[in-house]
Amino acid sequence: LAATFAFYDTDRSGYLEKEEIRQALQSAAFVITEENFDSLIASIDTDGDGKIAFEEFVNFYTDMEERKKWDSIRAEMEGKLP
Repeated sequence: LAATFAFYDTDRSGYLEKEEIRQALQSAAFVITEENFDSLIASIDTDGDGKIAFEEFVNFYTDMEERKKWDSIRAEMEGKLP
């Protein structure tokens, strides 16, 4: 995760600013409305300083991975229900 964070921290500030996140999403061909982008930033930026610290990035990534795991378990269980 540190390498990914550093890759997108193009100004080497130690934070991901909104424009760096926007560029990362665009490079991944991810299309998002401005409203959803703002919501995404707000959900990651837990201290509300307008930029994403490495710890916030890790917490967001970990939460996403945990959700994927639970979604997979839920889908598997639903497939086994009568």
